[in-house]
Amino acid sequence: LTLVDKGYKIYRHGKEISGSISEGEKTAISLCYFISKLNEDGNKASSRIIVVDDPISSLDTKAQNYAFGLIKEHLNEASQLFVLTHNLHFMNECKKWLRNRTKSSKPDGSTKEATARYFFLETLHDEDLGRRRTIITDLPKLLAEYDTEYHFLFSQVYQTSIETGNRQLHAYYILPNVIRKILETFFSFKFPRNQNFADNFRARKVQETGIQKAKLEALKRLSELESHAQTLDTLTSLSHINIEEIKEATRTAMELIAALDSDHFNEMKKKCNKVLSLN
Repeated sequence: LTLVDKGYKIYRHGKEISGSISEGEKTAISLCYFISKLNEDGNKASSRIIVVDDPISSLDTKAQNYAFGLIKEHLNEASQLFVLTHNLHFMNECKKWLRNRTKSSKPDGSTKEATARYFFLETLHDEDLGRRRTIITDLPKLLAEYDTEYHFLFSQVYQTSIETGNRQLHAYYILPNVIRKILETFFSFKFPRNQNFADNFRARKVQETGIQKAKLEALKRLSELESHAQTLDTLTSLSHINIEEIKEATRTAMELIAALDSDHFNEMKKKCNKVLSLN
């Protein structure tokens, strides 16, 4: 931005922009303008209640990281700060920034007042009202405490694998993607030489777990086909799998991880059970 008599001119790579600017550039300019106004007229961020709503929309990764740096630098001392986002990467950066403020204990064991909290906007279909409604709830514990979503996704599969009843139908539709995600993460450090997802199921250690070949094949099929659309039919129609098939796949996935790395599974199981007991 270059200051001129009647406002500003915008330059890109040293040349004045003659056409429209991109959505990402609009976001960047808006954020910078917002920050520049915070200390105007003798005011300070420390005396303001500040709300920042999805400040990294349409930004690439490099720009997201830079935008986060600006927010952390200029809004760190705000009297009260609300940051809203649906971007997981940005959320994780905010969690790392604010983690010490969410704790109510000091390293020496003494207590202190937590000055930050993580919340989650959960959208539900209210049958009585005949429309959607949104509630504010605490961010799931396993999302709040860790830098990635692996622990949280693992808990979703583990919970389904041990439950005896059924949840609402829509809860099962995302599980093929969730199973695929945790298996990809687990296999990536268990079998780092394998070049694609299917190779992992052909690994000798997997074949020697004692799990029925039919169960492994069903798990592979659900993880590959149901989580990644291969034809237009899968995009325009409901899945042919049923709830019991999905639940069986969650049980097989947990059985497989336990057989390949019992220490990892037992530690994850302990964390999941602790969270489930709190709920």
